[in-house]
Amino acid sequence: MRVFAQPVASVDFRHGGLLITGHPLEERGVHRRALIRDEGMLAVHDLESLFNGVTAPQISFRSPWPGWRRGVDSVSPDLSFAVFSGQRAICAVEPDGGVRWEYGHECWGYREHDHTVADHVCAGLESGSVRVSDDGTLVWGHVRGFEYEEWVVLDAITGRVVAKTPLDSAAVGSVHIAHPDGEHVGLSIGMGQDGSMLYWARWEKGNLHSWDMNDDDRILVDVHPSGGRFLTLDHNCGDLSVHAFPSGTALATVDDSTIPPLQPGDAYEDYENEDAAYWDYYCGHIDSTAVIASTTEADEEHGEGRHWLLDSATLEVLGQVGYPCPPEGPARPLGDGTWLTYNADSGQLTRWALPSWTGSFAGVARVAERAAEAQEA
Repeated sequence: MRVFAQPVASVDFRHGGLLITGHPLEERGVHRRALIRDEGMLAVHDLESLFNGVTAPQISFRSPWPGWRRGVDSVSPDLSFAVFSGQRAICAVEPDGGVRWEYGHECWGYREHDHTVADHVCAGLESGSVRVSDDGTLVWGHVRGFEYEEWVVLDAITGRVVAKTPLDSAAVGSVHIAHPDGEHVGLSIGMGQDGSMLYWARWEKGNLHSWDMNDDDRILVDVHPSGGRFLTLDHNCGDLSVHAFPSGTALATVDDSTIPPLQPGDAYEDYENEDAAYWDYYCGHIDSTAVIASTTEADEEHGEGRHWLLDSATLEVLGQVGYPCPPEGPARPLGDGTWLTYNADSGQLTRWALPSWTGSFAGVARVAERAAEAQEA
């Protein structure tokens, strides 16, 4: 069954691919900002303005380390400062380029090497991430400590450490995902072939409360708009699960065997059984009722990539998303009923939605059933 999408808006944006498969799209309630690091600057674009033709950034911040291109950065809600996740420090920068504060930590590169050159980028691919709290008063940071990796909470004005906790990870990279309640923060850590780790925490009355769900090797990919559930992906892309928050109890799971088989004659003739489809790393909630997930990495070796609509509570596959032209790569849901795709050849970043006649995503299954009945008739 196919449910056909309609384009809402499109813009020529050469960095659009980063918004789909990277981590520079920072969401705070209804505000969505693209944080693009390029040529030593962090350019901040308002997504709504971008689709309305405003291609110039709202504001730009100069990176304290122009040669460092890893890590995940963040900006304050009022855009009064940006926080950069560096190789051996977290740094808060003002719009005029002035440094508000710098918090040094152990180098993400190899342990014993020279640091005498100010902007020297050390060997190694490892990095951390930061996130400014929704009220702009705190900065959450994943850093390398002397003995362990650490999750630190810093005062956003002074950079003073207000709390920290040791982690058991050996990261390649990480990302912070904020909970809709503005109090909880999730930390998803990737460790390459060694798996993934997932932590939750909240800052409450001067104390850091944290817990993990590291028994199942899962990647935190999204939080339900209500905050009552969150979505994870198995590190090996074998299944997606929805969990109760904050307990982490698995409420529903969809494994890769549930992915509908490729149809004969659809340019997938060489898709062998041993090359079964699997879920992409990129998925999330379109709105409170539906999740969009994709199988493009597996599919595109054999034909066109596919996107799928899933029920957000049960993860039942409701149907395949149909497009006027085949999509390139996965989709990036925005939580407001729309999602993004990017075409690298044309440079077009496109925003999609289901046709208005479907009413709501809760009605997708009924629409698809009626379409199937009509086809059989």
